[in-house]
Amino acid sequence: MGRGEHGHASAAGAYPRLVGGDELAPTGTCDLTTVGRRSGRGRRVEIWYVVVDGHVVLTGTPGPRHWLANLRAHPRAVLHLRDPARDLGVTAEEVTDPVHRRRVAEEARRLQPWYAEQSYSVADWVTGSPMVVLTPRPPVPPRAPTRKPVAGRPADPRAGR
Repeated sequence: MGRGEHGHASAAGAYPRLVGGDELAPTGTCDLTTVGRRSGRGRRVEIWYVVVDGHVVLTGTPGPRHWLANLRAHPRAVLHLRDPARDLGVTAEEVTDPVHRRRVAEEARRLQPWYAEQSYSVADWVTGSPMVVLTPRPPVPPRAPTRKPVAGRPADPRAGR
């Protein structure tokens, strides 16, 4: 994953107001579908998100995660929100800057009390937690038909049989 300004993706104005005007709560559970780094298959995982400085961030307690390894190999994913119920195509950027990682860790612990109850210090989070910023991708418009019908012949050769 590439690095944006401050070691994370820039998504100015993208959150917490979503496409369609819905607001996103500062924290909550969601699902994330990634592409398996070895299998190439969709992999769905339930995870908490937090909104930090207007960006949706996925994080967790220190340790390795398959979803992070998948995002490193294939940064495009689908975020499945619950409230509001919405599926969004996103691109993930790993948070690498230690100052920004500290900010995310502190906000995650403030917004999500369960995180603060764990036995890890903020320093542990900064050095060992998975952290990615999700930037929404624009919706893909529907494709126009690529095959033009020939005069006197149906567009689909199976039609009329």
